[in-house]
Amino acid sequence: MSDHPVFLADILGYQVDVFPFAADAIRRCPYRHDFSALELCRLVEMAAHSKYIDVATLDRVEGRNLWWLTSDAIKEIRKVTFWMDRIAQVRDVMSEPVNRGRLAQLHDIGPDPLCDAARRLSGRWLRSDELLPLPLDACENDRCSCHYRTSSRREAARNHPDWPLPNDDFATNIGDDRETFSH
Repeated sequence: MSDHPVFLADILGYQVDVFPFAADAIRRCPYRHDFSALELCRLVEMAAHSKYIDVATLDRVEGRNLWWLTSDAIKEIRKVTFWMDRIAQVRDVMSEPVNRGRLAQLHDIGPDPLCDAARRLSGRWLRSDELLPLPLDACENDRCSCHYRTSSRREAARNHPDWPLPNDDFATNIGDDRETFSH
């Protein structure tokens, strides 16, 4: 059970509990204000839907910088929903009949080494039900440079012959040798 109030709102097309994002925005805000986290939840919802926020409300934050509070919360929500969208896209590609049997791998494109959490997922093929939002919850890097890349089973066997292919019940698409779909 959650130890904070729940404020569900439609933000960026998702039903999101806005409260933790609003509470974090209040903690990070450099401007003086007198908003509670629940009040800010309502304001974030209004800002996300481009609703009018009256001047008296704007005057409750130093320099009328309410945009800082609302945009900070929306930016953090966007980070979470972005990865939900990306994973959904990879899963959709992997589930299309022409792509059945495609496998995903965790791919690192950055200069920083993989974190311990990513290292546990790397070096093997992942099925669509194993894909987790990036950055991983346990990631300790300042900047995550991981992404998912999908490959056909033929590409998988050619590019990484030492990685075992998962034994599962979906069809192998041996003839599918199209270019890798990268994320």
